[in-house]
Amino acid sequence: ARRALDAMRKARGKSWEAAVAAADREVEKMRRDVAKEVEDARPPKKWREYAAEAAAKASKPYLDTVAQAQQSAAQWHLRARAAAKEAQRQAEEGHSQKAAELSREAEEMDSTARNATKSAEAYYALAGEAAARAAIEMPFPPAGAD
Repeated sequence: ARRALDAMRKARGKSWEAAVAAADREVEKMRRDVAKEVEDARPPKKWREYAAEAAAKASKPYLDTVAQAQQSAAQWHLRARAAAKEAQRQAEEGHSQKAAELSREAEEMDSTARNATKSAEAYYALAGEAAARAAIEMPFPPAGAD
């Protein structure tokens, strides 16, 4: 009787596990169906949305370079400012040769910062050109669009 009771409990547990697994599968199927219905209910993308995506993708490498150049320019400006401040301090303490040397270094650093800024501006212009070209040359509907 004890064995029969244990067998019945095991069978009941397995039956419960099978029922839960079947319910899980059905819930997942329902989720997929609802997700597809939601996707199908969305209005189709407009040309300008495809064009904006193409422009963003085409300009991203240039804009990444712009961000790096701007960061570099900011760092060089900070270094130049610190060197100029130190040059001024050296001059006030009567170390004119050291002050002149630091002043030249500050000018070089500032020049490097200006060059980095010019580079950022040039890449920004290239990003605009790449974005415009991508938007203009994009076929409609784009490849892979439903």
